[in-house]
This record gives sequence, C-alpha cells and structure tokens, in this order.
Amino acid sequence: MKCEIPELGRCCFCFPLRLGLLVWGYGKLIASVVLVTLMLFNLINDWHRFWGTVDVAFAIVYLTFIGSVAADVIFLVLFAVSAHKKNYKIMGVFSKFCLYMLALYVLGFVLSVVYGTYESHFLSFYIGFTLATICFSCIIIQMYIVILVRSEVLKLQRGTNFEFVNHGADAIINVKMDMNAA
Repeated sequence: MKCEIPELGRCCFCFPLRLGLLVWGYGKLIASVVLVTLMLFNLINDWHRFWGTVDVAFAIVYLTFIGSVAADVIFLVLFAVSAHKKNYKIMGVFSKFCLYMLALYVLGFVLSVVYGTYESHFLSFYIGFTLATICFSCIIIQMYIVILVRSEVLKLQRGTNFEFVNHGADAIINVKMDMNAA
C-alpha cells in the first residue's frame, strides 16, 4: 500500500513556507528555553526533597523529559541556521528529530491515558485527561510541522524557486519618425 504525504506550499495557509517555519521555529525555541530553564530551576531548587520523596521511575521520566527538551533546543537552533542558509541536509536531520519527538508525544499520550484510567482518584483522572489533551494537541501540531519541514526539504532539494519575470522592462518600442517634417 502506498500513501502519499501532501506537499504544502504555505505555512498556516498564509505565510510563505520558509518564513512560516522560521517564525514557528523561533517561537518554539523561546518556549523550549523557558521550559528547560524552569524545569532545571525546579530540579535544583528542590533537589533534596525531589530525590528523597520521589520514586526512581518518576525521576527517570523527569530527567528524560529534561534531556528531550534540551535536545529540542539544540535541534531548533540547528533548524534556524539551516533555514536561513537554505541547507536541506541539516533540515533533513531536523525532520528526523521531529519524528522522534512525535513518537515521544505519542508515548506521553499513551502513558497519560494509562495514568488517568489506572488510578481510582478523580484528581488522577483529571490530571491524566489534561495531559492526554496536551499530548494529543502536540501530536497534531508535530504532524503538521513534520509535513511542513518535509515540504521545505523537498523544495530545496529540487532547487526550484519561483521567479517572476518583468516582461514590461524588456518592451520593444517601435516609433516611426518622419525626418522630412522639419
């Protein structure tokens, strides 16, 4: 079975593709830097309480999440550089990283659904439902970004840019002058 992934020419149906990806990339870079800073601040601030009361599984998940967000910051910087330089090879690496993040969001969605249905408390159901909703929205956005980055990589690989030709600048003027009229 063959499935064709659509190729888009615009980001959010209005921005040019590369400009929209750059705006998205810088916005996500700022959000990721703030998130990793707050998570590290929380980890450092509550170091003794964090490791004394939390089980090992939660600590591994927390540190994995911090590592993934830090890797996201690094790859977003690489993406911004590659988008400015129109380097499709680095964008291809970023596209593969986007697929990794998509898999991580799917895993987070599954874990939050399991967490929400496993416990019998209303609060755990509420937290699980909220996390599942956030992860589901991240999955949809990440799928859209994967399609956009893939479209930009394909466009840069083909090397076809839109060129507008001004035919008015090359106009030929035919003027007949009567030299005997003077």
